[in-house]
Amino acid sequence: MTVTELQHSLALWEERESRFHKNWRDYVKKNSKSPRRAYWYGMYKNAHELVQRRKKQLAAKRITKVSDSGVALIKRFEGFVDHPYRDAVGVWTIGYGHTSGVGPNSKNITEKQATALLKTDLNHKYAPPVAALHLPLSQHQFDALVSFVYNCGPGAIDRDTGVGRALRSHDWKGAANHLLDWDMAGSRVLPGLTSRREAERKLFLS
Repeated sequence: MTVTELQHSLALWEERESRFHKNWRDYVKKNSKSPRRAYWYGMYKNAHELVQRRKKQLAAKRITKVSDSGVALIKRFEGFVDHPYRDAVGVWTIGYGHTSGVGPNSKNITEKQATALLKTDLNHKYAPPVAALHLPLSQHQFDALVSFVYNCGPGAIDRDTGVGRALRSHDWKGAANHLLDWDMAGSRVLPGLTSRREAERKLFLS
C-alpha cells in the first residue's frame, strides 16, 4: 500500500475503533451481560489491532528526504543567483538561498552547483524538523512542508501555530489551509508569498 492508501486506511480504522469502543462501553455502563457486549468488544479489539498495524506500516514508510519535485518547487520560488549578494536582512547568500560559508569574495557558482547546495541544505537542515514530527506524511505533503519551513523557518510548524496544531491532529486539510496564513511580511500581504503558499497547499493536497 502507498502512504496515501495507508493514511486513508488508518483514518477509516481509527473512526471504527472509536465507534466500536463507544458501543462496547455503553454496554459496560449498563452492566449488561448481553452477547452484544462481547461482540462490540471483539470488534473494538480487532479495529484497535488494525490501527496499530497501520501505524507501524506508516512508520516503516516514513519519509525523511525531499524529492526532486519538491526541490523543483523551491527552486521556482527562490530564484537562482550565481554570485554572492546580501539578502533582505543583510545575510550573504548565493544560488537558491544558500548562506553557509558565503561572503563577499565567494566564487560564482553554476546552476548545477546551486542545486546540489540546495539539496544538501534541505535534507540536513530543513527536512529534519518536518521528519521530527513523526507524522504519516506522503512525499507530496513532506515536500510542501519542507518548502514552507525553508521559507518561514522551523517555528512555523511548532505546536502553537495553526499549521502545527492541525498537523499534530492529523487534520491534513486544515494544515494545508493554514499554510495560506503565512503570506505577509512587514504587515503587508506579498503576492509572491501568496503564490508560494498556494503552490505549497496544492502540492500538500495532491
